[in-house]
Amino acid sequence: MARLADVLYALGDAGVCELLERAFGLLEHDRLSPELATILGRWGKALWLSGDPHAGLAMIDQALKISRDLELPEPVVLLGYRGGIRCILGDIGGLDDYLHALSAASAPGLGRESALLTFNYADALLSHKGPGAAATALWDGLEAARRRRLEELAASPQTAAVGSPGAMGEWDAETARRLSVNLVESLGLRGQWDEALAKAEELTPDLERSEAGSDLVIVRSQQAVLRVGRGEAELAEPFVDWLEREGLTSEIPWITAYALLTAAAVRLRLGQADRARWVLAEWESRPRPGSGPNYIAYLPEAVRTALTAGDEALAARLAEGVEALLPIQRHVLASTRGLLDEGAGKYLAAVESYAAAASGWREFEMPYEEAHASLGLGRCLAATGDAIQAMEPVAAAREIFARLGARPAVAESQELLAELGAEPPL
Repeated sequence: MARLADVLYALGDAGVCELLERAFGLLEHDRLSPELATILGRWGKALWLSGDPHAGLAMIDQALKISRDLELPEPVVLLGYRGGIRCILGDIGGLDDYLHALSAASAPGLGRESALLTFNYADALLSHKGPGAAATALWDGLEAARRRRLEELAASPQTAAVGSPGAMGEWDAETARRLSVNLVESLGLRGQWDEALAKAEELTPDLERSEAGSDLVIVRSQQAVLRVGRGEAELAEPFVDWLEREGLTSEIPWITAYALLTAAAVRLRLGQADRARWVLAEWESRPRPGSGPNYIAYLPEAVRTALTAGDEALAARLAEGVEALLPIQRHVLASTRGLLDEGAGKYLAAVESYAAAASGWREFEMPYEEAHASLGLGRCLAATGDAIQAMEPVAAAREIFARLGARPAVAESQELLAELGAEPPL
């Protein structure tokens, strides 16, 4: 049952918790056993990913205690899950759990576990330290996985050519795929749009063949926001129906968030404002993810989408309920407060929020959101009559947008600079 639960999760099926609860019922009255520790650990993970991290942490702590009482080998994956939950609850000590687990997983025979830990560790780094730190961890993980596998093949007398890509095997392809999926997101958020789009194109055929639903949602979501940012929404049109369908049918909250928040932006840029509002309203009516907090990286764009589509009330609802536990959450709150205050004509309040957002995103290495915050700051300074002060943040925004190839935002920035009386760029 535990293995089946892993398959169901990979496919985005919400029956995981129910299946593991049944498995627990078969074992709970027996003696403590490795099997019970396994079920509790996977149930804790499933509870976390379905939106109940506190219950998940309690289950995982029970599993860890059983493992230690039975003097089982170091449960590296459980330690990683514990670290992940602590991180999303705002406890940066969870990163230490990950590092402890990764160190233990460097032992021979734990390559699969090491790759999984790296995948989740990078996700936690994205929330706390930004996409640059996450991308570094993922690149390091990919190189470590490759090096480990080559060493294993070199030690095997059965292997003729250890340098051959074909010799790396199916397992290694899965490892590389999972780490590369997160790398697409980290590169995109960091502003390396060309690299992110190229990596996404490389991964997509295999993801479609393998029906890896959750991984494909991450990749398609990133493709959607980058195509929108570049004024190429039509290139996302072939898969926006699929993205919506995944979001509407999945009962895993973070998958729903990724899919619907990004699909709405595509709909708006395709001239389908009514559909964009409907998609955002569908997401807003559902439970917020209690896991995968990085979905909120897409929330400022969703709020901009709602405002552009003419629904200020929806924009305000989208921004509700965001906690301020993690750095990424605090930056999102600053951006969305700026957008909502600007929309309400509260320009002085918006100036304060946008300035905090621009500074936060700059430190966090997320240039697209930094530029949008700077552009909003310039708009609000101009609205207060301070055209001179407005020019600097708008010019900074234009420079970032131009570097990213974000043509619609470049045009908006240039138009505002012209209104402010700035000289056109050479």
